[in-house]
Amino acid sequence: MDIDVDDVSLSAISQSDILIESGFPDNELCLENHQYTAMREMCVHNLPLEFQDQNFLLFLIMARILTCKIIVRGISQHRPQSFALDRRIGDMERVGTGSLIDVSRCGLHRQWELLQLAGLNCDRRDLFTLSILTSRHLVYDTDEALHTTVQFFHFFNHVPATEITGRDIRPFPDGDDQTCLLICKGVQPGLIEELKDIQDKLLGLENSIPNIIKARLSNQTFLVSYPHGEQQMMCQGWCQEREDNNADAGDRPRKCLEHQVCTCPGSLGAPMITFRNLQNPSGSNYKMDIWLHLGRNLETGFKVSHVK
Repeated sequence: MDIDVDDVSLSAISQSDILIESGFPDNELCLENHQYTAMREMCVHNLPLEFQDQNFLLFLIMARILTCKIIVRGISQHRPQSFALDRRIGDMERVGTGSLIDVSRCGLHRQWELLQLAGLNCDRRDLFTLSILTSRHLVYDTDEALHTTVQFFHFFNHVPATEITGRDIRPFPDGDDQTCLLICKGVQPGLIEELKDIQDKLLGLENSIPNIIKARLSNQTFLVSYPHGEQQMMCQGWCQEREDNNADAGDRPRKCLEHQVCTCPGSLGAPMITFRNLQNPSGSNYKMDIWLHLGRNLETGFKVSHVK
């Protein structure tokens, strides 16, 4: 049985108030919510009227392919109280979301040699390392990473295209201690080229999106996740930046994103797509800005992202 991370009681503003509760939610209450759109059924006409553009649709499709389901089994003995989980769930699965940040060839020759000794005839060039941005509330440390499975899905069906296992976690340079990079290593012919091609297409499509849509995405966001660990869904809503009130005096201002997008257990770690107006002297210049959903701010009631 899957036990999904309930993000309702999270706070990304006050570290001392961070708490995750696990429950047995009713999947149908979430998946039938009219605010969700199934990504495998996505077309231009399913987008809100003000976002109906073919290039923006293709952009969402590329982002969707790079958004993975994360399944974690077990709880590390090293979790502090600020990252506490109900240990009664034991080794039962909890589900969240992550987004691919980087893909590279794996330089671990020893791993390739072990595969050869096991009788698996593979090309060393097919060994890969994936860096996946997600919430540290979902995957706290290396012990949990070793019991984590990551699934990437085809666009037109719900059959996993690739299923790989976690190996480690590392800090995310542009985040706080509530985020992490889940490191996965494995072997899959053609995977590196496929994922890099999708990343390149995503960046190319960013320049093709009309500025009027980018402007709207400076105060609205699209969130892609796996509610209750089921099929991939998209939801859209209003958002605004808010300064982090935990910053020390003299530090550069840090911010989180407050939003009103529909989320459910399984949405923890989901990417939120926005655009930032750089406002240079030559006019508005919008740049893609990705945030990571963490939960709800107990002070304001708004849902929040990580701090950066």
